[in-house]
Amino acid sequence: MACNCPVTQPGPTLASTCGGAQYMLFMGLLEVFLRSQCDLEDPCGRPHNTPVLPEYDFIVVGAGSSGSVVASRLSEIPEWNVLLIEAGLDEPTGTQVPSMFLNFIGSDIDWAYQTEPEKQACLGETEQRCYWPRGKVLGGTSVMNGMMYIRGSRKDYDDWAAAGNEGWSYNEVLPYFLKSEDNKQIEEMDRGYHASGGLLTVSQFPYHPPLSQALLKGAQELGYPVRDLNGAYHTGFNIAQTTNRNGSRLSTAKAFLRPFKNRRNLHILMNSTVTRVLINTTTKQAYGVEVINNGVKQVIYASKEVVVSGGAVNSPQILLLSGVGPKKDLQQVNVPVVHPLEGVGKNLHNHVAFFVNFNINDTNSSPLNWATAMEYLLFRDGLMSGTAVGLSSTELPKQQRVEDVNANWYQDSGATQHMTFNKSWFVNLRQLKQPVTVIMGDSNQLKASAVGDIELEAYNGKNWRLVILEDVLYVPGLNFNLISFSQVMDRGHIETCNKDVSIIKSSDNQTVLTMAQREGNLYRVMLRLPS
Repeated sequence: MACNCPVTQPGPTLASTCGGAQYMLFMGLLEVFLRSQCDLEDPCGRPHNTPVLPEYDFIVVGAGSSGSVVASRLSEIPEWNVLLIEAGLDEPTGTQVPSMFLNFIGSDIDWAYQTEPEKQACLGETEQRCYWPRGKVLGGTSVMNGMMYIRGSRKDYDDWAAAGNEGWSYNEVLPYFLKSEDNKQIEEMDRGYHASGGLLTVSQFPYHPPLSQALLKGAQELGYPVRDLNGAYHTGFNIAQTTNRNGSRLSTAKAFLRPFKNRRNLHILMNSTVTRVLINTTTKQAYGVEVINNGVKQVIYASKEVVVSGGAVNSPQILLLSGVGPKKDLQQVNVPVVHPLEGVGKNLHNHVAFFVNFNINDTNSSPLNWATAMEYLLFRDGLMSGTAVGLSSTELPKQQRVEDVNANWYQDSGATQHMTFNKSWFVNLRQLKQPVTVIMGDSNQLKASAVGDIELEAYNGKNWRLVILEDVLYVPGLNFNLISFSQVMDRGHIETCNKDVSIIKSSDNQTVLTMAQREGNLYRVMLRLPS
């Protein structure tokens, strides 16, 4: 199929994300076919770099999950000139395929952040550093995430409002969810909590693994509800709705920028890194940014506002480089203090998660081959049109808020390797003579409680380090035994587990990943030498 515009070559290819000659050949050929699909490649719809003006009304730094939306909305006012700056390029064609949602982690579109060495987490990683992928691409991490459309707990929003953040209660933000949403299954959802006609298409993936229906049926038999988890209640079981459009990924850039790429007052500057925000030391007003574009440093001015939307990591980094942050920390790395503000880079929260894996005999599982590839290329259906994800939020002990934990279930033959990023751990699975399907339960504490800081390591415009506090007291879901196997894994589903549950054996047989239980409760995840 010939597209009406020249095909571009943004970002890494699928072949570059694989190891082994046979995989590279398969992925290389697959990419050729994918790029011939105009709805996936979308050469006519992609935004391009625009000649930069000396001054804009608004400069938005970071075209990620939020920055793309902010720039699009600001440019709705014709009198406002808006510049959107992104450090990465446009999203690669391969990222449009849902089943490839983790292939690009660690690629050129990933900032590939790592924490400082940990004592309570990531004990199987090199130097015990947690890997933290973040998107360096137009659309940010919405280009490489699992696409699940989950709004979160109503109580979290209400807590933000109660803390003094006016306008952030659940009832006050709900109209904005509705404004953005184009739900393709609205008749199946709770009335009043969803809408159609917005820019963000929401629906379940076209393909549902047969086992997913069995899991839902099993949940119902055990007394758990199957219902809309973005509706009136946030606990229960369901197959997750996702941000996909006709079986392909819908990033925020694709949803909110591409339809308006020809707006004369919206300019986009990709492959350009903002090194600092320019701030008047007297008035404390931001008046522009310093940016490196094609290796050349330049200054672009803003007459109204500079919006920093670099995410949880890059936003504080940019502020610190701009001289806004804890005075003592800035002085230690010789950054001129423009405005002392103790909270910048502090109180970084992230979610606690643990994984449990099961091997099952599933005669319906299909490998990634040319049959499944053609099913996707021709019909946007089959194994490649989804991530094999189901979502559940389940009941917990009374001392734990109901909405504080959710469990994601990944079901496919590569799920375990996808989520650990360490394929050598699963050599024992690959040695099995018959194909197996792996179900992995990923339980997350939604009330983020791992706390740390972001600090600059040296003042050269780029370097920084991420510090996560190592005190396990910041992880109440583990430390105080609030999550029990009987509630997370369901009643009677892990009868074979004893005091120590060996999950994975390393290829050198030197370490075993275990989950220790105390009176049926999950206590911690750790690596230990086998006895």
